[in-house]
Amino acid sequence: MSSFHDFKKIEIPIIQRDYVQAREDDEKANEVIDKFLDDLYIALKKEKKKFHLDFVYGYDKDDIFIPIDGQQRLTTLFLIHWYLAKKEHKDIKTILTYETRVSSREFCEFLLSIELENKKNLSNEIVNHKKFNPYWSDDPTIKSMLKVLDKIEKKQKEKPLKYEDLKYISFEKFDMVDFGEIQAEELYRKMNSRGKALTAFENFKSIYEKIAYSMSKDIYKKIAVKFEKAWIGYFWIVKDDIKVIDDNIMNFIYFLTEMRCYETQQFVPENIKSFKFLEEFWSIQENFDFFERVFDNLATIKTSSVFIKDNLAFFDTNERTDLFMES
Repeated sequence: MSSFHDFKKIEIPIIQRDYVQAREDDEKANEVIDKFLDDLYIALKKEKKKFHLDFVYGYDKDDIFIPIDGQQRLTTLFLIHWYLAKKEHKDIKTILTYETRVSSREFCEFLLSIELENKKNLSNEIVNHKKFNPYWSDDPTIKSMLKVLDKIEKKQKEKPLKYEDLKYISFEKFDMVDFGEIQAEELYRKMNSRGKALTAFENFKSIYEKIAYSMSKDIYKKIAVKFEKAWIGYFWIVKDDIKVIDDNIMNFIYFLTEMRCYETQQFVPENIKSFKFLEEFWSIQENFDFFERVFDNLATIKTSSVFIKDNLAFFDTNERTDLFMES
């Protein structure tokens, strides 16, 4: 079990995407950060204060932690710690920096160097500070940081936390060696090839693995390996000379969620595609086990899907549907 203060310095490596939380053109990213902050503030305001962020991948190098996966959460944690520390005039114990993005690195150094004047709008106060460099405004990571800081300030006004409360935030740090050399190399490759924004599938995969982790570390490792090795290969197709998977697998998961709602005699909610609903729904043990059974039997299901596509038309039309390739 680790806490944010266990790290003296966090350095975001070159292979990582930009910090995308609260990005204007990404509704899903905004939904993720809003839920994250809601969950964090609700948890830390309870009597039994505890907020566990499941797992963060990375490795240590000369007292510096290099995250391979978990940058989004770690950056958000840095911003929360920075905000409350500045409000209470306390020293920040953990430094966030960037390996090669000069503007992002300079901005983090700038945040650590300034004091807040408690003006009405936090992001405006920062941007209008005499030390703020105008060219930083073009950095997508900095844009997202500023928007998240405004969201943190808003939450703070609704349910104020103290810097001391943040000690109850915990997570599990997974060294890359925990998954073996092959798994580590594959994770590096995946992170290096990802786009700028988190996809719906990346978010769902994180949610489902988080549920698994809450059960046990062994269950989490089993599910993580299944996702990487056995499960997702059934959904790969080539589109415009690029292998794609996310739309296909998420449409299958949405379909599976809807059918499971019917099977358990539940109404299908309007927010069936929201991350909040998906986390609540698949956290139910019977549903979690059902999901694993279905994905363990994808070979049989795919064979049946091909038969249906080739031989059956739906709704008295000539339309035939491949459940694995709908995107």
